[in-house]
Amino acid sequence: MDAKDFFLKHWQKEASATRKVISRIPESRSDYRADPKARTAREIAWLIVREETALVDGLE
Repeated sequence: MDAKDFFLKHWQKEASATRKVISRIPESRSDYRADPKARTAREIAWLIVREETALVDGLE
């Protein structure tokens, strides 16, 4: 297995796990904060999505 195949294998596994986590954030509770200073669940989910999009764009 070369480096590209290794990366893609793990990327797909992590992407699947990330999608599951984000899909389980209920819309009615997306304003949940673990701490008053923390970001909301919705903000954290969008941060993950934007970071993964930027990573894919950078790799292309």
